[in-house]
Amino acid sequence: MINIEYKKYFIAFLDVLGFKKIIYENDTKKINDYLNESLEKIKSINGSPSKRKIEIITISDSIILTIPTEDDNKDRLHNLRQLCISVIALQQVLIKSEIFLRGAISVGDLYVDTEKNQIIGKAFIQAYELESTVAKYPRVIMDNKIIEFLGLTSSQDLIVKVNQCNHQSNIFYGSEVLYDWNNYGNSLEKDVPLFIDYLNTPFKGNFFDVCELIQKNSIDIHLYEKYLWLSRYLITKTNDKYLINKLNKI
Repeated sequence: MINIEYKKYFIAFLDVLGFKKIIYENDTKKINDYLNESLEKIKSINGSPSKRKIEIITISDSIILTIPTEDDNKDRLHNLRQLCISVIALQQVLIKSEIFLRGAISVGDLYVDTEKNQIIGKAFIQAYELESTVAKYPRVIMDNKIIEFLGLTSSQDLIVKVNQCNHQSNIFYGSEVLYDWNNYGNSLEKDVPLFIDYLNTPFKGNFFDVCELIQKNSIDIHLYEKYLWLSRYLITKTNDKYLINKLNKI
């Protein structure tokens, strides 16, 4: 018998960019890469003591991560950062298989049962709708409702708080997990205030490999706008003039 009781959660709803195209092209290698790489990374997330509160549900090409918000604001910031780090980990591992994620993070009431793969609540709908209507590019954006929920006054306040809050994950010590617009130039249009900075340290991939992926996929007119955005994002993350020149030709 199911007895739904809502609790407050942060939730990330993630989708594979271009998954329908992968299915239509019968690209079983890429499907297998997605399934195997994401499952391995999810296992490592579940097995990490610093991320033990994160619950994960997978449905086809969608990955849903949730973490309780907690009562204390310091704990809320810590948990939000842990969720962001888990999202980055999935984004980075899948890039190696030429797979990009698009998604959104929101906050609110949820009922979560990972054993039955059940998730119900307004926060899920909010994250899903933001992913499908606003995220648009290969990125994971964040709901502005989180600003008010944490008692902050602006998106910049949230960026600073999340990037600087205390946390337990040594590999991300001192690393930005939210893109800080104040640290970069104007080559990237600020169409949303908050998104996960997944090409930041400790990105294990190679920027030149990402550039080649952008060049290959931007030939497709249906994908061009998405990979143009990615090229502009990558430009803000590198000082390599040769790489910037290649990206500017996209």
